[in-house]
Amino acid sequence: MKALLDAWNVSADDFPANGTSDEKLWFLVRYAVLAPSTHNSQPWKFRIHGNVVELYADFARALPVVDPENRELIVSCGAARLHLRIAIRYFGHAYTVERLPDTDDPALLARVHLGFKCDTNAEDILLFNAILKRRTNREAFLPDPVPDAHRQA
Repeated sequence: MKALLDAWNVSADDFPANGTSDEKLWFLVRYAVLAPSTHNSQPWKFRIHGNVVELYADFARALPVVDPENRELIVSCGAARLHLRIAIRYFGHAYTVERLPDTDDPALLARVHLGFKCDTNAEDILLFNAILKRRTNREAFLPDPVPDAHRQA
């Protein structure tokens, strides 16, 4: 059980602020892998070189019975990419994203380039702090309708 929870034992205090780009990205990927994924399949792989992290779909983790077209798999990878982007901003860096950068490699979903230092804003902080608080909840939703104001927003 301890091994399953090791991924959650990450602390912002350990960010290698004076480290190399690849040291920073290896640390930041630790937050990306905490993203929710369909049936907790974690269908992603990361490759880091220099100031670039590549996000790959791991089709070996596909669930063809419940996700025959890999839609949920790709959405899960998108959640991991979002977590990575949030962590990058929280630790004060800009980034750029290349989506589907190689038409010859459909598993390569994105390249994220670590950018220069930038300011972190309140939204970056709120979103980052939510990463470690997120938990899967398989309980039924309340029967209450969503208020119109929330739906419109």
